[in-house]
Amino acid sequence: MGRTLGAAFAAVVTAAAVVLMPVTAHAATPPATPPFNRAIDGYAANDPVTSCDAGIKPGLQDFRSFIKNRYGLGNTIDFVVGCDLSGPGGHDQGRAWDWGNDVGDPADVDKVDTVLGWLLDTDVYGNRHAMARRLGINFIIWNRRIIFLTPGGAKTWEPYSCNGSASSCHTNHVHFEMSWAGARRQTTWWTARQPDHPGVFRPGPNDWFFRGSGTMADWGQPGDLPVAGDWDRDGIDEPGVFRPSERRWYLHGNGTVDGWGEPGDLPVAGDWNGDGIDEPGVFRPSERRWYLRGAGTVDGWGEPGDRPVAGDWDGDGVDEPGVFRPGTLSWHLRGRGGVANWGLADDQPVAGDWDGDGVDEPGVRRPGTKEWYFRTRPKVTEWGEPGDLAVAGNWS
Repeated sequence: MGRTLGAAFAAVVTAAAVVLMPVTAHAATPPATPPFNRAIDGYAANDPVTSCDAGIKPGLQDFRSFIKNRYGLGNTIDFVVGCDLSGPGGHDQGRAWDWGNDVGDPADVDKVDTVLGWLLDTDVYGNRHAMARRLGINFIIWNRRIIFLTPGGAKTWEPYSCNGSASSCHTNHVHFEMSWAGARRQTTWWTARQPDHPGVFRPGPNDWFFRGSGTMADWGQPGDLPVAGDWDRDGIDEPGVFRPSERRWYLHGNGTVDGWGEPGDLPVAGDWNGDGIDEPGVFRPSERRWYLRGAGTVDGWGEPGDRPVAGDWDGDGVDEPGVFRPGTLSWHLRGRGGVANWGLADDQPVAGDWDGDGVDEPGVRRPGTKEWYFRTRPKVTEWGEPGDLAVAGNWS
């Protein structure tokens, strides 16, 4: 699930060759990011380019998708790979990306300033340039300016020499370049994430059990439908229940939500807008419609008899609907496609980031055997009891 660490800021350099931009409030919002602890990477290595290895590298692909899915392109430039060792650079090795945006378009400038601010901001622990370091970005070029984020680099914006063309001066795109560590997903953006874990709600005594994080007694009542979410953006998932008889949600540590849903609705929770806070949602089988609090409706996704889940299927920080269809044992994940023949008809479906890569995947709890199966990691055997209802989250 997406989490937000810091506000964005505009990086401004005083230099004769630099076009200065006024510092204004941003219409764009910073990307949602997971919570991190104090430990952070050093500045990225300035890895030399001596050969062509042009396939896009996984870390760069993740970063590119993360930004593009949230902000799109301001123009048609979306360049990653291409070997030209006469002027070697990260594009020759699939670890540089040119993100198309135009200096003359205020909307483009706003979103670029927002993303650059997010990358270069100081985090809550006092780590400068925190997100850029966690991603392994070693330099950025935009609008006749360059910032080197290497151990020997200036770590501040400097004038960038160019021939006057939009391409050379980077006034029609932002150039991001990664170290090999970032390109290979070896930095804390990937390695520091905590995977999700199973949890269950036991309706009889109304107890909750969280794998690896203890229990919570007597919260909820029989007939409640359980969910879990990060209700306050602290990086920790907490229980929640939808009480159909009252049309009310009870969110542990964050009060209630009234009038959201109807009897017969099936509850989910997710970060529908990328702000780092999970919100209620319901799937209404009779209408084949989803009602997502704060994000409107989604029509025509699912069928009566489907069991709903929600997750960040593409790692962009925004959760989307998904369903498990018991009749065909298939999963339908909005924005990503399907997973066929995985699970059994009586399984309880859940979704979670089981391997800490920032992408949610299907999982199931099998009540008859008390086993859990995860799409991307080994199963957990015999956890929970018959009659328990499955949830999943990052409990600590």
